[in-house]
Amino acid sequence: METTFPAPPFSGYPVFGSPASLAKETKEAGFDLFLSANNHICDRKSSGIEGAINLFDTLKVDYIGIYRDSNHEEKSYPLIKDISGIKVAFLNYTYGTNGLKTPTPFIVKRLDSATIKRDIFRATLYKPDVIIACIHWGEEYKLKNNSEQLKWKSLFNRNGVKIIIGSHPHVPQNFEHTESGDSISDITVFSLGNFISNMSTPFTRIGLCVTLNLKKCNNGKVTILKPDYEYLWTTRPGELEKGYSVIRIKEFLDKPERFKVRDSYDKMKHYYSILTK
Repeated sequence: METTFPAPPFSGYPVFGSPASLAKETKEAGFDLFLSANNHICDRKSSGIEGAINLFDTLKVDYIGIYRDSNHEEKSYPLIKDISGIKVAFLNYTYGTNGLKTPTPFIVKRLDSATIKRDIFRATLYKPDVIIACIHWGEEYKLKNNSEQLKWKSLFNRNGVKIIIGSHPHVPQNFEHTESGDSISDITVFSLGNFISNMSTPFTRIGLCVTLNLKKCNNGKVTILKPDYEYLWTTRPGELEKGYSVIRIKEFLDKPERFKVRDSYDKMKHYYSILTK
């Protein structure tokens, strides 16, 4: 959820501040966990962070990455969820906040080796079946991960985190997993790209949807099965429907007639063909 929720007036790039309806309707659309550690979370200073926390609490939606103070963080982080009998611990970090300091006494979870090791240790005390780290990192608009991402990936993996989901570049990046028989030992998605976007830079209207498949055996052991990947495309008002739409690319590859604006279809097909190579 790469924005803040301050009191009006609202604002767009480069200092984000959004109306509460965005969070409310996102929850109603089916999202049940907001990742809030990102480079724009301090854009509107205390007003933006406090507004976001108050709003998420009011909506009764889970969120991680921002906290009122150290006591709030201690009670709320890591986030532990029971999902169909599998206990999952969620972690969330950002590489930075565009040079802005976190206003006191709020906490924004940042990538820091000592902090990460401490948080992973705290997560293990809950005896989770799996730990998932959601990280805001990487270089914007690049389709390939960089060395900095690999450095952090290695740190998380060495300390027992086998699933990493990335964001920030605004375009899908490469993803990798290590197969071990019928299961996989680890998976890293370096960037999911945008879910919905009005950006104009190439590939920013494509998002990567990843379905993680976890299996709990009779002996209680949880294994990570091969994940499912799917590319999404954002159509703008008038291109397919009246408003913005998020569509599954595979379902529309052979349906150019569905598009009212042929250029949107051509771009979707072109970018998709490059990514899937």
